[in-house]
Amino acid sequence: MSSGDKLLTLAAGLTSNTPKTELLAHLNQISTYLIDHKQGSDLEPLAKALSQHFLLLNKNKQIKLRLALCLAELLHIYVPDQPFESQELRMIFELFIKVMGGLRDPKGSSFSRYFSLLERLSVIKVFILLVDLDEELLNDFFILAFDIISPSHDKMVFSHLADILGTCLENMDNLNQAIFDNVFSQILSQNKKDSPAAYQLGQQAIQRCANQIQNLVSKYINEMLTGISDSELRSNVYELILELDNISPNLLLYILPNLETEVGDAEIRNQVVSLLVQLFRRRPGLVTEFRPLHTALLARFTDVEPEIRMKLVEYACNALPRLGHELQHLVNGKLRERLNADLDERVRKFTVHNVCECALYHQACIEPDLLLDVGTRLR
Repeated sequence: MSSGDKLLTLAAGLTSNTPKTELLAHLNQISTYLIDHKQGSDLEPLAKALSQHFLLLNKNKQIKLRLALCLAELLHIYVPDQPFESQELRMIFELFIKVMGGLRDPKGSSFSRYFSLLERLSVIKVFILLVDLDEELLNDFFILAFDIISPSHDKMVFSHLADILGTCLENMDNLNQAIFDNVFSQILSQNKKDSPAAYQLGQQAIQRCANQIQNLVSKYINEMLTGISDSELRSNVYELILELDNISPNLLLYILPNLETEVGDAEIRNQVVSLLVQLFRRRPGLVTEFRPLHTALLARFTDVEPEIRMKLVEYACNALPRLGHELQHLVNGKLRERLNADLDERVRKFTVHNVCECALYHQACIEPDLLLDVGTRLR
């Protein structure tokens, strides 16, 4: 008897009257046969048997787990086509999501089987189907993934979950704000302390598909910057930009230019300046790549807020050794202006201190006129 015939024989035994022990035995055998079965085989009777409501809605955890393993293999066999109607497919994904909740406990007696399901779903990339099928159900899966992951899971659990999440993200044609809010909330610095495993999973998922989701990420962040987004993370937008730079700097290619025109109130200007100072310190090459943005940052030397002017003084003295000759001359001039013309004594003292610190290690970067001005202030 061929494996196909064996599968159809086993399928006939999947009835609501079949005892639980026999159901489990049938499902175990079906899963084993499907692993080695060739694609393109005519298994519609098996698909119909496996999608019966009494199975999909069964409350027994072991039956649900083994059924999920069978369905994952069957979906793989039929890729790119599917033997299920849309409603059946929704119920199958509901089953997958519920069953993967079993991954929560790495020490559980059935964890190896739950891991096998996760591994298989990652390899066959079946969750691509859910992207266009049901956004709400897809969001439920993202919520589950970040909820069940923990530091006690090994790296392969992280890897497979990140693969599935990344595959879903890169196959989205349109921005799903609920899902993006979910993913991006995981990479906030506070979450690194509160939920380090979810923070790591969020980073890995974004890294997996950074190039493919660049346009969607740009839309997501730029809508926050322009004030047209109602995202719950809009108050964290500058922190998100910094975290994205950690994960994949290319994601900021179409975002950073929009910071040139960010003015707003003192709090917003302070946040933007803090962000840009960190970015230009971390990646000095950005000074050349985004010259207008750097020019906009230097314009904050004359901001009305003393704290912002002091941030520019500190940044300038730190950056001087890495700047080209033309920019060094420009920055020296701006430091002289703060030293001689700033109306706030704190700013003038702060400038003297930072110029002296810079001169101690990088005297060649400090022009003679600036040094003379500092000397005059120290008398």
